[in-house]
Amino acid sequence: MTTQELDKKIGMPDINQEWAKFEKETIAPHRRLKSFTAKAAAVAGIIFLLGGAVIASAVISSNSSKFHTLFAADDDPIYDVVEENPVYSDGLDALMQHFIQNLHYPQVAEDCGVEGRVMVQFVVEKDGRCTQFKVLKEATDHRKLIKRNVQATGKPQDRDYITMSEFETAQKACHDEALRVCRMMGKFTPGKIKGKAVRTRFTIPVTFRLQ
Repeated sequence: MTTQELDKKIGMPDINQEWAKFEKETIAPHRRLKSFTAKAAAVAGIIFLLGGAVIASAVISSNSSKFHTLFAADDDPIYDVVEENPVYSDGLDALMQHFIQNLHYPQVAEDCGVEGRVMVQFVVEKDGRCTQFKVLKEATDHRKLIKRNVQATGKPQDRDYITMSEFETAQKACHDEALRVCRMMGKFTPGKIKGKAVRTRFTIPVTFRLQ
């Protein structure tokens, strides 16, 4: 069964549609109130999906029983859909400050004009620890033309193009930085189903944006 088929079967929302809605209704007004600067002309920000969509794949849904049925054979399953979502133990403001203070725009990404949103997924364990970090979506935006099979001369920041190798290096630097800061997070209050703590998948979008 494909990921799309599984999402449809358990009633998962389309994350791209939810993100577009969230950007229109929440991020745009938020940007007018406050901007987070990392260095020079670069900014690294973190956005949380709150309210109706809640954070990423941990969505309050009446379909949680359907998901449980799919994994009934697992003695300790990991849930994508729960009744009570994981919450950062020190509060959302503390989590925001954690990223503001620790997330840095990679120099190689800034030099190459690479930006975008890195989706980091991890598992909130029943004791609140975060494990199994991985990148779900890569930072794919770039402000310079990518040229393949060319012999680059000089520094990428001095050219109007970058090579595919430079792009991939810059992209990986964004992934590594997002993962690094996520791994530094403290504990969460675990997700729950019927009042019982369960292992829950959780996704945080980390945005790298040049100004």
